[in-house]
This record gives sequence, structure tokens and C-alpha cells, in this order.
Amino acid sequence: MREEALRHFLASYLELFAVVEGSVELPLDRISHDRCTRVWSNQLARVDPERYLRNNVWLVCNFHIHRFLPALLEEAAAADYDFFYQANLQNWRISSASERAARRNLVAVESAAGVPPALLQLEQRLLCRPSGSVLLVEEYLGTNSLAGERWLRAMLERQFDRLFAGTRLPAPIIRFEVNSTTDGMAISNVDGETVASGIHGALLQEPEDFSLFASATEHTALDDLLGWEQQFRRWFEPSLAVDKERVRFQALSEETAQHREADEVMTIMGEVDLPICRAPSDYIFVSYRHLDFQRVVPVLRKITNCGFPIWYDHGIPGSSEWNAVIEERLKNCRLFMLFLSQAAVDSKYVRREVLLADCFNKPILSLQLEHSDLRHGMALLLSQFQMVDIAAADLEQHLRLAWK
Repeated sequence: MREEALRHFLASYLELFAVVEGSVELPLDRISHDRCTRVWSNQLARVDPERYLRNNVWLVCNFHIHRFLPALLEEAAAADYDFFYQANLQNWRISSASERAARRNLVAVESAAGVPPALLQLEQRLLCRPSGSVLLVEEYLGTNSLAGERWLRAMLERQFDRLFAGTRLPAPIIRFEVNSTTDGMAISNVDGETVASGIHGALLQEPEDFSLFASATEHTALDDLLGWEQQFRRWFEPSLAVDKERVRFQALSEETAQHREADEVMTIMGEVDLPICRAPSDYIFVSYRHLDFQRVVPVLRKITNCGFPIWYDHGIPGSSEWNAVIEERLKNCRLFMLFLSQAAVDSKYVRREVLLADCFNKPILSLQLEHSDLRHGMALLLSQFQMVDIAAADLEQHLRLAWK
């Protein structure tokens, strides 16, 4: 019986290996095992089905990350974030008792007053599943930084709102926990053994009915889940090893150029008399590309003459952690102001600030220095906020409206 269970367990990995050659590795010693576990992130979260319960009636929602994983990868690349994703799959049989419980629950939902039509359609689709064999999907996310965690939370909330608009369901709460390391072996507070082994949690504990119907999907979805060779080809092809070296070289070149720009701007800043707000809050955070500073100065002077306090990256002590200071000042600002140019759009540092401002739910006002192609995901981010030309006669009025 144990041999049969082991063969069944290994078969899932062999199925993946058949789809994508070289995608499965079974470590045979401690050194190989430790090398595999180092890919895990510092902070891990299991994306559990949210339990929406009211008056003993439960609602289910099939929020699965694999449905929008390619889009998440694209945005992560644009924002220069890394994240960890793992999906554990398990064949399961829905019992007749669970089917009856789901049908009784659906009758209660249909009888309730004021249920949004979109929510009722979702429940009817998910709870009318007949007894029989299904595929359970259990997903994990990970990140190595607090900024990455905030970004992931914001992206998941945005995708949830897009997929389930009209249901009025709140987005699920994603809880990241620290993934510690002991003697080279990663141990997570989020069911570390389950993450390490790839075993679905349903094998360790029988899932509740609401969780069962929320995470169940048809076996036809296996092609999408395992067929990531085509949709993610450019992420995993062996030929990308060369591309990764090119990307690393490009990143170093960008960082060198950024430091050079900063040095040049510091020289200019020394000749510019612009008051910088040192208050802990209630100021405008100014985001710009250093190359644009000479064009930015006249606008900033006009803004400060109107009585608005501003803060920008001048005078940060050399001993300070630059990213920590930027994050703290951005977190406490009242308004995020972006000076928009093509150079700014193409700067990963500026894009990071915009993403972080969006994660902190800050109002964003974009001042256009020139017409720009909003690529790298910036069109999606900025389209929901106000955008004003710097030559606009009513610039002060737009500022005062955004400041409120």
C-alpha cells in the first residue's frame, strides 16, 4: 500500500517532467537538498480560500493565482520585483455528503434577500458541481522584502477586483509569515513541510466543504497549470542564461548611470535655493528622473511659492539607508507628485516609487514634462490618476484639488 501511494505521489512529478523537460529534480543528498531549498523566499504565504460566512450560510470564491500568473510575472519584471510561486495539485473525490451540503447552502443563498446577481451566478457555478473526481489547487506566494510583500498584496487586490467585480466580496487577506533558515534548511511557519514536499494540505487534513468547492477545478485545467512552457517560455528557456547575463550587465550600467546622474544633480542642487520640508508628514513627495531636474526646478519653485511644502531626494545623509529613507518619506507624504517624461517612465527607480505610492494608497498627480509612451505597466498604474501639463494655466488649481 505504501509503495502504491509513493508511486502515485511521484507520478505527479513525472507528469510535469513530461511536459517540461528538466523541470523536476529529486535531491539525493543533504547538499543537493539545501541547494534546492535556497530558492524559497524569506516571507511565505499560503493563498487560502477566504471563508465568507453569514448567518450559517457560506459563500465560495475561486480566486486562483494561476489564472493571472503571466500578467503578474510581466508586472513584476516591469517593477523589478522577484517573487516565489508554488502550486500543489491533488486529485480528490467530492462525496455525496459534500454535494448535498453544497446544494443546501446554495438554496439558502438563493433565498437570501439582496444578493448581487454576479455573486449569485458565481455561487451557482461553483456549488452545483456534482460529486466525483476533481482537481484541488493549493497555492503559495513568497517574497524577499517588505516592499515586495506590499506590491504583491496590491497586485492581488487589483486582480481580485477585476475578476470579481459586482460580487461585493472583499479581497482575501494574504498573510505572509517569516521563512526562517536553520542549518541551511528552510523552515517556514506556513506549513514548511508541505511547501517543501509539494504535498497538498488536503492529504494531511480533510478540507471543509467551503474550501473544497472554492479550490476545486476541472482536470482540464491541468493543461493550463502544467503547460507553462509555452506561455512562460521566455522566462525558463535555457537560452535565457545569456539574456540573464545581459540583464545583469544592463542593471549595473543603469545603476552606474543613476549614480552619475545623482552626482550631477547634487552639483546643480547646491546652486538651487528650494526649501525642503523636514516635517514628519503633510508634504508633497516629488518623484522625478535626475536627468530632468533642470526642467523640474522652475515648476517646484512655482509650487513652493504657492505655499505647498515639498520633499525630494536632496540632503539624504550619506550614512543613511537610501531606500529606507525614500520609503519612509513616501509613506508619510500627503500627495505623490510625478514629473512625467520618457526618461522617468524608463527608469526602474521612478517606477518603484510610483508602485510604492499606489501600494500606500497615496493620491498621485502626474505633471507632464513631455509626451511619453507609458510602457512598463505605467499606463495601467497612472490611468486612474490625474495628469496635468506643466504649462497648464490652472496648475495651481489642480494642485489644490489634489492636496485636499
